[in-house]
Amino acid sequence: MLYPGINAFIVFSGNAPSPFRFLRSLASSLPLYMTLAWIYSVAMIIKGIVSEKEARLKETVLIMGLRNIIYWMTWAVSSLLPLAISAFLLTMTLKYGKVLQYSDPSVIFVFLLVFCLATISQCFLISVFFSKANLAAACGGLIFFLLYLPHSLCYAWRDVMGFRAKLAVSLLSCVAFGFGCENFSKYEEQGIGIKWHNVGRSPQEEDPYTFIVSIAMMLFDAVLYWLLTWYIENVFPGKAVVFAN
Repeated sequence: MLYPGINAFIVFSGNAPSPFRFLRSLASSLPLYMTLAWIYSVAMIIKGIVSEKEARLKETVLIMGLRNIIYWMTWAVSSLLPLAISAFLLTMTLKYGKVLQYSDPSVIFVFLLVFCLATISQCFLISVFFSKANLAAACGGLIFFLLYLPHSLCYAWRDVMGFRAKLAVSLLSCVAFGFGCENFSKYEEQGIGIKWHNVGRSPQEEDPYTFIVSIAMMLFDAVLYWLLTWYIENVFPGKAVVFAN
């Protein structure tokens, strides 16, 4: 209560909610939320690819003259559209829901879009190990979730991990995504937000793993997963499928 002539500051303590605490939890939980939100889409992408392989549709279109790269590009575009829409809606929610009120929404959207590309390439890689569509859908979603789990350990050990160790574990796109979330949450805590002019600078001193490094590693992961898909599919066509029954 305020009395006339008395200026008072009321300080809340204890378990009062803090925006900083929420941002810290966002850095650790957003990769989990994205994994759980997209696990159904991932399962359906993998099932669609394997079902075409199971029905010999892919062989048919390749015999008719369709190039293999065009086949995969078609799948990439058709898979990217729904994921990009969800990424856009999430960006609008984070920005105009005043979660990331200082950050540039275009930076956040590009960040999420790059994660979409890495996720789609990961789906392609998982699909080459299956020949039964239903089994691929069930196991594909599970594998996608299991590939997220190392992020929890990396987040717990982030202060003792060196730059090279972070680059190594960033070969898993979920881990690279998690490091990027940590970067923009720290900028948000400082009241600066992630913007195009500071994507190459770290919010923490003496930490060379910047936001742009996270984006670059996810792009590298997308290319790496696609190259592994092409290699396994073409070099070991008869041995690529290990889950047939």
